[in-house]
Amino acid sequence: MHKIANRTYILFIMLLFGSCFSVKSGFQVKYNTFKAKKPTAPHYTLEIKKDSVYYNGIANVNILGKRSVKISKVELQNLKEAFEKNNFLSLNETYQGNKRDIPVTSIFYKNHTVTFQKEYAPEQLKEINNVLENLVKNLER
Repeated sequence: MHKIANRTYILFIMLLFGSCFSVKSGFQVKYNTFKAKKPTAPHYTLEIKKDSVYYNGIANVNILGKRSVKISKVELQNLKEAFEKNNFLSLNETYQGNKRDIPVTSIFYKNHTVTFQKEYAPEQLKEINNVLENLVKNLER
C-alpha cells in the first residue's frame, strides 16, 4: 500500500511540473533552411518563443549573424492561425524529391516536425512557410 501511495505522489509531482512547464513555454516554433548543394542557397534558423523571434543568418542571406526581436500580438495570432488553419499537425513528416540543389526546410511545432523542399510541399505547408518567411523579411526592415 505504501508503494502505491509513493508512486501516486511521484506521478502527481510529474504531472504538476509537466503542466507548469507547458504553460511556461507557451507558443514555440523552430524553422531551419539547410542542405542545398547549390552554393547560393539561403541558410538560416528562426526560432519563435512566445512573442520573441530569434534569427541566425548563416549563409547567403541579407542578414548574417544573430538577431532577436519582439513580434506583435497580431503577428503572433496570425502565425498561430496559420498553423491551425492549415492543419500542420496532420501533415506528413517529409515532402522531398531527389533534387539536391533545392534547399530543405524543417519546421517544428507542438512536437511535430515537417521537413520539405518547397517544390514538393502541399499548399497548406507552403502557406505556413510563407508566414514564417514574411517574419524574416520583416527583420530586414
